[in-house]
Amino acid sequence: MEYEALAAYLNDGVVVWRRSPSGFDTAVLDVWAEVLAQFACSYFPEEAKILSIDGAKVHHLPSGLLTLLRAKVHVIAEPSRTSHFLQALDNKSAFGRYQPNFRSRVRESALKFRDGGRPLITPDLMRCIAGAAPDALTVDALKMAFRRVGMWPLDPTVVSLETLRKGADAPVMGINLEFLTQQLILAVHKDMSCPLIVNGTLSTAGRGTVLTAPEILGALEGEMDPKKAGMYAKAAGKRAREAKAQEKQLKAADPARAKQSKAKVAEGA
Repeated sequence: MEYEALAAYLNDGVVVWRRSPSGFDTAVLDVWAEVLAQFACSYFPEEAKILSIDGAKVHHLPSGLLTLLRAKVHVIAEPSRTSHFLQALDNKSAFGRYQPNFRSRVRESALKFRDGGRPLITPDLMRCIAGAAPDALTVDALKMAFRRVGMWPLDPTVVSLETLRKGADAPVMGINLEFLTQQLILAVHKDMSCPLIVNGTLSTAGRGTVLTAPEILGALEGEMDPKKAGMYAKAAGKRAREAKAQEKQLKAADPARAKQSKAKVAEGA
């Protein structure tokens, strides 16, 4: 059987992670955070970087966040129920261009391989990704993606009342978002620096959160300490059990060795 590194089909430094079921978990987030931190620092070693993430709990685990924050990546957690219109990469300027391009390549490849008498396999998918990404996710396209949703440059007028009403529990009427942003910026900043950790992850319910605030860092590091202590205690317990089992095996082997030694002596006599 021949094995190939899937990352070799993509750009240098790319990490390909295959898992089932698909999606993020703690291990995937930790690897992703390390790769993103290294990538960002390689291009902008001294400048501050900004990353906007949604409210998924796995995105707020302390280990991955601390990796990003220590690399000067300012992580902004979006308020609840806003990611559907604030997610810059989901709009038609970014993944909205990439996904149709990728699906088209997959269809073409699948038909070609079917006519050739073989199925579409994983390396073929990697080739489709490698071809679609450079065509769709260009620098200009990504800039336009962030501009369209008002994330960068920051433009509160981009978010319409109609958009807000779609995700609101109560009617949203007569709000001047630009004026509101100017008036509440200090109060919002104060609220955003207040950490709230629920069930081991950072909660951003009802507000955006600047994760680089000293209070947030302290809360995350404080959350990590008991987890590390628990991990070390678990590892120490495992080592102790293994050592005890090995000692027990050695003790059990002593009588057998003694019996074997006596048998050899008897045979020599």
